[in-house]
Amino acid sequence: MVELITNIIGNRKKARVLSLSSWNALKVLSVQCLQNKPWNLTEQQAKRLYSAMALATWINKEDFISNCPDKMRALVSDMVAFDTETMRALFFSGDLGLLHKEDMFVGSKQFCVMDPRCVYRRAIQIGARGIVIAHNHPSGNPTPSSQDIAITERFQEIGSLLQISLLDHFVVGRRIVSFKEEGLI
Repeated sequence: MVELITNIIGNRKKARVLSLSSWNALKVLSVQCLQNKPWNLTEQQAKRLYSAMALATWINKEDFISNCPDKMRALVSDMVAFDTETMRALFFSGDLGLLHKEDMFVGSKQFCVMDPRCVYRRAIQIGARGIVIAHNHPSGNPTPSSQDIAITERFQEIGSLLQISLLDHFVVGRRIVSFKEEGLI
């Protein structure tokens, strides 16, 4: 990452400082903010970095479309390696471009509390028009439990009220089960 940023701004020391910042924090900053502490970029460096981040965000939104099952699975496939049950939310724009991906809740080896209020609050903050939720089963068995089905129904109810669609729910184990493909959504 440091090498890429160095190539964009032309300063390795400043690139190291930037690489310590989260992508989500950097992508919302203006050129003027990038010129201030702790980054202290010149105007030209700030404009280059801002342009590169804007382009990357645009490509990301265009590339991950929520109606492509293979791309959706790719966004959650890393969860198979998680030791504890984790719930991830994917947030989509009105044109179904990916806006944000976030691991929202971490539980134990057998259970994870999933609070739809927190997920939909985040969706509103981001300006999402649709969400996909996913969680893993560390046991490897991807069969949805009765609790999985119940929480999915709750997400659908709340999403309907807020007009933020639940597009799918994935359970990640030895394989990835899609509630949409299984007819559960």
